[in-house]
This record gives sequence, structure tokens and C-alpha cells, in this order.
Amino acid sequence: MNTVIANIISFIGEVVLAISPLGKTKKQILTLQIVDCTLNALACLLVGSVTGVITNTACIVRNYLGASGKDTQKNITALCIIMAVSSIISVVVVKQFTLIALLPTIATVRYTVYSYKAKEAQSVRKALAVSLILWFIHDIWFMLITSAVMDIIGIATAVFSMRREKINDSVRSNSR
Repeated sequence: MNTVIANIISFIGEVVLAISPLGKTKKQILTLQIVDCTLNALACLLVGSVTGVITNTACIVRNYLGASGKDTQKNITALCIIMAVSSIISVVVVKQFTLIALLPTIATVRYTVYSYKAKEAQSVRKALAVSLILWFIHDIWFMLITSAVMDIIGIATAVFSMRREKINDSVRSNSR
């Protein structure tokens, strides 16, 4: 029963994530992702993915810092360290020490670094697509099927948005 409830909650979060690359600014993208992370932390809790809970909680903090302009190098570095150490300790304690269990942390630390350095929405979209690929593998393993399907849609949306932006840039360049 927990898996069914987790998949329903996760589906709602993933719909929000899938539309987040359509945001016009970094702040809009990250604000939508706060909603996604909150719902997915709950879903991971229901299916027993401890690192999923830790990582999604850290993502809420990261996205808040980014959306509010408080994502300083010091804050982001501290957050990444806390997330990595907490995840490693948790997988040892609950005996889930596998690469699959660490994928959320790997994906999220990578995304955190790239989105912090991003000056444009396009860079955030690229980092998101790579992160979603790693989350897809995690979600399949933990039977979060709706998340896995929506990860694919999120990847496609990010790629579509990157392509659209590239075309728009090309059109703007040619019209000058």
C-alpha cells in the first residue's frame, strides 16, 4: 500500500518537475523544484529510500538558496558536504550500501554544483537532464514507477527547452 501511495505523491511531484524547465528564469525553475522535492521526499520515505529522503530534503534547501539569491559558494559547499556525509552514514546504518542507493546523492551533488555555477536557465536545464537520468535508475530500483516515467518526460522537456532556446537564439542572431 505504501508503494501505491508513494507513486501517487511522486506523480504529482514529477509533473511539477517536468514543467519546471519551462520556467523563464532560474528562480521560477528552482521554485517549482522545491514543490517537487517536498513531495518526492515523502514518497522516498514511504518506499524506504533513506538517501532519497536526505537528498530531496537537501534539494529543498538548495533550491530555496538558489531562488532567493543566497546560494553562495560557502552555503552550497556546506550543503553538498552535509548531504554526502549524511547519505553515506545513512546507507551504512540501514545497510543499503549500494551504488543505486547513492545515485540520488551523486545526481544531486552534481546538479547542485552545476546549477550554482549557472548564469542562465539553459545551463540549469542541461544539469537537470543529467540528474534526471541518474534519478530514473534509482526510481526504477525502488519501484517508484510514476517517478521513473516522469523522469523520462522531464528529460524530454529539458531537451526540448534547450533545443527551443537554441533555435530562438539563432533566430535572434540572424535578425540583427
